[in-house]
Amino acid sequence: MTPFLRRVTALWAVLLGLAGISAQADETWTTDEGQLVWIETWGDLAGLEITNPNGTAVHIVVDSLGQNHDDRGVSTGIWYAVGNLGLADCPYSLHNPITRSEATSWGRIRLTFTHPRWDRADFVGLIGQCNDTPEERFDGTHN
Repeated sequence: MTPFLRRVTALWAVLLGLAGISAQADETWTTDEGQLVWIETWGDLAGLEITNPNGTAVHIVVDSLGQNHDDRGVSTGIWYAVGNLGLADCPYSLHNPITRSEATSWGRIRLTFTHPRWDRADFVGLIGQCNDTPEERFDGTHN
């Protein structure tokens, strides 16, 4: 496991203990994969969920977004498959802090917001499988 993933996994474990102070946000984005909904907040981290048209879900946990309403830039994190997306399993599983279970299909994600304010925050996203560099486009339009 890379130092980045070790740090993220350790941070998730600490933040799970703070679940009692989680807040639910009301932000949504429209993407080609479905509606992306902000479902949880842990300090600086945001938990997002997208349900694909076929009914499978993907959870996304990104940094520097949780309490940030007017200075958005770049957020990075991990996406986790919930159910079978038809993707190959990664060499090791990661803990999904939203479902509190292990995910065998996951990857890195990078969201670059096009405007710093939350109510105008479309994003240009890049995703990667497992620990691959995020290179596949994944864009969202703020609703």
